[in-house]
Amino acid sequence: MQITALNTFPTPTSHPMKHRPIRIKSCLSLLAAFYAGFYVGNQYALSQSPRYLMSTSLPYDMIHHLPFALNTTNEDDDGMETLESSSTKLYTEQEVQAMIKRRLELFSKLRNKGETRSSIATEQSEQSTSTRNLPLTKEAHSSSWKDQSSLFPRETKSFVSAMSLVDRDEFARLFDAGVPLDYSSKTNSKVLLLHGKQAWPPQRNASSMIPVIENVQDAVKNCNYVNVVLTQPNRKNQCIAIMGQYNSYHIHRFMRGGEPKTTAQQRRGVVAPIDPTAPLELVRRGADPVFSFTTKTPTVHETRRYWNQTLQQYLTNLDVYLKELEPLVKKAALCKAVIVMTCNLGQAPLLANLVCSARARGLDLSGVIVFATDAETASYAEGLGLAAYYNEKLFKHVPRQHASSFGDSVYADTIISKVFCVQLVSMLGYDVLFADVDMVWYHDPLQNFQNMTFKHDIYLSHDGSRAEFYAPYSGNTGFYYVRNNARSQYFINHLLVSGDLIASTKTHQAPFLSLMSDHASLHGLRVKILPSDSYPGGMHFHYHPSFMNALLNPQAKRSRTIDPVIFHMSWSDNKERKVEFFQQMGEWYVKDKCFKDGTQVGQDADAKVDGDKLASMCCSAEPIIACHYSDRPSKVPCPNSPKFGEGSTSW
Repeated sequence: MQITALNTFPTPTSHPMKHRPIRIKSCLSLLAAFYAGFYVGNQYALSQSPRYLMSTSLPYDMIHHLPFALNTTNEDDDGMETLESSSTKLYTEQEVQAMIKRRLELFSKLRNKGETRSSIATEQSEQSTSTRNLPLTKEAHSSSWKDQSSLFPRETKSFVSAMSLVDRDEFARLFDAGVPLDYSSKTNSKVLLLHGKQAWPPQRNASSMIPVIENVQDAVKNCNYVNVVLTQPNRKNQCIAIMGQYNSYHIHRFMRGGEPKTTAQQRRGVVAPIDPTAPLELVRRGADPVFSFTTKTPTVHETRRYWNQTLQQYLTNLDVYLKELEPLVKKAALCKAVIVMTCNLGQAPLLANLVCSARARGLDLSGVIVFATDAETASYAEGLGLAAYYNEKLFKHVPRQHASSFGDSVYADTIISKVFCVQLVSMLGYDVLFADVDMVWYHDPLQNFQNMTFKHDIYLSHDGSRAEFYAPYSGNTGFYYVRNNARSQYFINHLLVSGDLIASTKTHQAPFLSLMSDHASLHGLRVKILPSDSYPGGMHFHYHPSFMNALLNPQAKRSRTIDPVIFHMSWSDNKERKVEFFQQMGEWYVKDKCFKDGTQVGQDADAKVDGDKLASMCCSAEPIIACHYSDRPSKVPCPNSPKFGEGSTSW
């Protein structure tokens, strides 16, 4: 027997007039539809009870009034059959009974989804139970991963359909982005992995809706791509949006009131503070309301000034510079690598201390080339036994005096010389280790790099600053090693032609790190930040007392071994402050008589002829220790000295 869901209301044949048949739904059909809907709803309500037992029976005399047809060929992403409205399909009794059963199963699945959402928090808390690491059977695993479909609706399944957690430290070792890794903590010890539809891990833990996978390799076994997003933790008002779209290799940042608003802010390149009432607007990636500074876009005047006064002359005379420099580099190179540094007369005492402290430790300086920006400094460097290169045309715009503070006009005009020396040696085909003069060496830094197995193109010391314009590497451009290859050469050349950006920002560190990030993304430049405890600097001096205590008092009890390669006195305003800090650390080896009026150094002509003679006149065999501040690291107690910082405690 067959029944139809639509009734044909025939025209009475006894009527003398012949009417065309009229097909309408009868009142009976409408009432039957209401009854069926009420019945299904009632069954779903009963299904909330644990005693519920699904019934597949329905009064037969109402079956043919159900206004539904089962579409057995259409399935959604969860494998659920869908129901479509129909007014013409004929059903057998068995088909209708099966339809009712499937309809009730659909409601049951919807109910289970709702229960899943409400139980996620409970299930996460059960991860620490003893059943956490139990493996699943193949069938149970497939079913468990399918359970996550309730977390990700159909609208996101084209780019994410499951998620898992893996150990943060293991993940960072496997996917080394070169950035300095923060220590993991209780609230930052896992990495959240979002999986595409065919990238589900082969295993998972049974007790959690968001599984913890012990082996990172297992977690990414089915991933052909892994896009790693680094985001600042503990930023409580932060939102992270992941959108299915054509790939972007940059983070698009929106912030409330971030871009400079006033003329003064625009001129200084700072950003406005966060305004919770302001709309979210697109900002540059270095916008930082905490540090109130970012890279500043060069003006046309700054660009033309750099092109006309510096870059044009540099490129015109490039072959001359390379020809003059090549014999020095060839003589100084050790395994096709040299150490370069720049120095003007104002910084000469710091250069002298680097040489004197290295001699006191028996370190070889034959691999060092000093790019002197004035004739006096070139003569002085040679008198100390160093190879020196000076060309008046190359450095005619570089001031002779030292900078009064970081980022002042003298500093800005001097900093471009640090790009010249690296670019020239790179053009000659050598690896380059650039080092500032405001440091002391405990070991030969070049030998340390030559003992490495190279996996990266550029290695930088860790600056320690978390300003947005240094992200993500926070590298310090006062000490870095560049391997000679096409990727690194192109990066250094790009930095050279970006001198207007350096001039406008008044430092080359922020432009250096920003361009380096672009080259890492676009050209595959491989960058690595060196371990901070092996290459410490001003961050350690001012903010890591336990490290400094272990360094200055090696006999004291400590939980770790301190054996740094160098110490860089960064994070200090000027030369005078650096000298004071070195003296207090017990790392100052330059005698006072080597100074004249605070700026002129080693001016005795006969002393310049012999490096050993000048070194014996300027260098002390033992460190010259002096107290300056009671609240800064010191080799000896300095309780009677003034404090350097307000409210700080004594050392």
